[in-house]
Amino acid sequence: MKQLIIYFCVILFAWSCKTTTSSSVVDPKSLGGSAEKSKTKALTLSGIDKEPLKYKDVEVELTGWYVESKAKCFFAKNGSNAITNDDWILKDAKGIGVYVSDGCPPMLESKPNAHVKIKAVIKVTDKNKFYLSYKSGIILKK
Repeated sequence: MKQLIIYFCVILFAWSCKTTTSSSVVDPKSLGGSAEKSKTKALTLSGIDKEPLKYKDVEVELTGWYVESKAKCFFAKNGSNAITNDDWILKDAKGIGVYVSDGCPPMLESKPNAHVKIKAVIKVTDKNKFYLSYKSGIILKK
């Protein structure tokens, strides 16, 4: 019975991430094509945090770590609160965290502190606080 509940939870989480990728570990080179790369800005969470309105609706590619608890990072000064209950936290190398909404890499929740690479769109709330809207991503190999 316990295995059935665990199986159900994993399936439910995978479905909630709104993804069609079946592999949880993918070669980073397979993320995005050359046409998409020209639209993607290389930024850091610190850079976005300084001027979130400047980057509103800009697609970015970020690398960081999945954080399962708010206590394990310092939030961006201009970072928003969680938008939904399914949001997760991306922490960069400097320890700055920001919420990610609208999905996640496949099987992310089963890999605490996973190193991830995501493409996301910077969204800004009416209070000028930013969060990331997930578009695609992978769990990087160690």
